[in-house]
Amino acid sequence: MTSFIYDFAIKLSFRRVLSIYKLNTSSRNKTINYQQQQQILQIDDVAMSSDESDNDMAPSTMINSLSLLHSNNNNNNSNMTVASDSPKVSDADENVDQLTTKVEITTLDSQIQQNVMKLAELLTFFDECDGGTAYICKLCQTKIKKQNRSTANIRRHLGNIHGQTAFLFQSQIEQVPHKNSSISIELKKKLDEKQINSIIVDSRPFGDFSRKGMREFLATAIPGYKPLHRTTVRKRLRTLYIEHRRTLRKVLLNVSDLALTTDIWKDSRNRFYISLTGHFYDKQLKLISLTLGFRLLQGRHIANRLAKYIKNEIMSLNIEEKVRCIITDNAPNVVSAIRKLGIGIHHSCMAHNLNLVIKSTLFPPVKKK
Repeated sequence: MTSFIYDFAIKLSFRRVLSIYKLNTSSRNKTINYQQQQQILQIDDVAMSSDESDNDMAPSTMINSLSLLHSNNNNNNSNMTVASDSPKVSDADENVDQLTTKVEITTLDSQIQQNVMKLAELLTFFDECDGGTAYICKLCQTKIKKQNRSTANIRRHLGNIHGQTAFLFQSQIEQVPHKNSSISIELKKKLDEKQINSIIVDSRPFGDFSRKGMREFLATAIPGYKPLHRTTVRKRLRTLYIEHRRTLRKVLLNVSDLALTTDIWKDSRNRFYISLTGHFYDKQLKLISLTLGFRLLQGRHIANRLAKYIKNEIMSLNIEEKVRCIITDNAPNVVSAIRKLGIGIHHSCMAHNLNLVIKSTLFPPVKKK
């Protein structure tokens, strides 16, 4: 990684040196052209002055002036020849330009080395993940997407979140807002955690705390606190979900026997959901129930799709050898899905069966005549 950054910095410096050399060459050519134009203008001035005085001169005076003009022209031509044949001044300028270019190259090399060292120090705060496509911050465990040939996002994270402004670009430093918050960082962190927890517990919309009424209430109750945006809430919930799945695998690792229940229902918006719950006894013979999966069910509710979902959840948690039975209702598609799955023994839910018996006894169906 460091070698790639160094090679890229060398190529960038070479391009800058080449552009500086072209700029110096063009300016030197412009200087030579300007000197030649000044000499031509001097000759033209002399010729114009002689033409203006020719009308008022006597013939003898004109002959003398012509001889003087001829001698002056010869002197000017000789001076022009010497100037064109002896490029001592231009050679000196070129030597100075070469020395200046060498100094600039040396300065660029030192800047490149400093940038490489600073970049290497920057990368010590992060670990690569997801096959080198993202970074994990070692300070807060935040995942940041890796950008091609740019470190602006991880520099912004260190500067804005952790106060490491030494790694920010100059443009990023100018964009950093001056925060005059009246609450401490610790209190802000606790309030953000409570906001996320309330969204999970109460099933609130992600942008509930960003609405006008809620923001006015928070501004009065906790002056200086700005609630999390819905985009930030979604990212943090994603992180919490990954941590929860990791913890769930560790818990189920020590479970020897497991019973599963699954069901499908719909909400007030006619959206269907499917859930998978695990039940087991701990060492103190206490019954523990954990939600293993919860998904929005889109498309047709055929047995093959239901079996695929249940199997994917079981395989992702590595519990296929621990499932002893799966309990469902009597829906034909769900029963067919469990049979096709071939994991554990299928049992019909006793509470569901009892409910069907009571309904059919107390409220018998009316037979059509």
